[in-house]
Amino acid sequence: CDFVYHDAQNQTEADYASRKETCLQNYERHIERVQQVIPPQKLLVYNWSDGWAPLTHFLHLPVPEEEFPKVDEVKIHLDKRGKIMDALGMNG
Repeated sequence: CDFVYHDAQNQTEADYASRKETCLQNYERHIERVQQVIPPQKLLVYNWSDGWAPLTHFLHLPVPEEEFPKVDEVKIHLDKRGKIMDALGMNG
């Protein structure tokens, strides 16, 4: 979804909020549809905070010895978005 970057220079706060809400609704509908179509035994609904165990169990693989990566991609993305919005004068 491009709610962050689409025409950012001409986007009001209300436009941004509306695009974000539409994006999130579309994402939720997509997840619901995937869960309706894919049989539960073939679908892993995974939360990164759960680490290796559910993922490796689902794939019938051993748990790796190395620690599960803890990079917060969402935070990195939001930080980048904030910097872009600041540069465009849209955060204040």
